[in-house]
Amino acid sequence: MPLSAQQLAAQKNLSYVLAEKLAQRILKGEYEPGTILPGEIELGEQFGVSRTAVREAVKTLTAKGMVLPRPRIGTRVMPQSNWNFLDQELLTWWMTEENFHQVIDHFLV
Repeated sequence: MPLSAQQLAAQKNLSYVLAEKLAQRILKGEYEPGTILPGEIELGEQFGVSRTAVREAVKTLTAKGMVLPRPRIGTRVMPQSNWNFLDQELLTWWMTEENFHQVIDHFLV
């Protein structure tokens, strides 16, 4: 059964919120580069979202260079050298008070 426009919008919002939460965990070092993220089912249960929302969140983070999904392997966290620091959302997520000096150092080096 096709989703209504309202359901699609809610799904997008859920995936964005999940992408932001996963990005924050990556930025804080909870998921270090090289780490394989939990699977779709586990992330869905952990955050109370559907597998579709998880897939969309992973696509968002992939577009920013933060993760790399691979079939039968999982979604690997990428090193900062792969991240797209010109992405507005990534910069917004990264520029917190606790990361301020790290952000400045990144762009001055």
